[in-house]
Amino acid sequence: MTQPFRDGIANTVETISLLFILLLGMMNMFFASFVSLAVKLNDHFSSWWKACQVVEIAILCSVPFVFGLLLVIFIVSQVCRLSYHIVSQVCRLLYHLWVCSSSCCRNQDEEIRSLLSASAS
Repeated sequence: MTQPFRDGIANTVETISLLFILLLGMMNMFFASFVSLAVKLNDHFSSWWKACQVVEIAILCSVPFVFGLLLVIFIVSQVCRLSYHIVSQVCRLLYHLWVCSSSCCRNQDEEIRSLLSASAS
């Protein structure tokens, strides 16, 4: 048994990929033999034809579907990260503005009170 990749997962995925290619080739060879011999499909093989077409479509659409799903998850993840950073920066800015404005008001109130209290005594 040959394992061309260093990683065991890559070898397993490659084996599964080769098995799917073999399955597609066998199904196409079976039905191509009817076409090459000019034999019509009777009712007995029409159900097999439809089942094999469904299997072919499932095999051929599974990889693009997985990659499309990963792309959508990636985009949604990046949008969530961006919105989180924007909201955190806005909250931090608003907090600093509130702290600065409240500390400035406190400093001004304390200065006024100290002046008033000093002049009243």
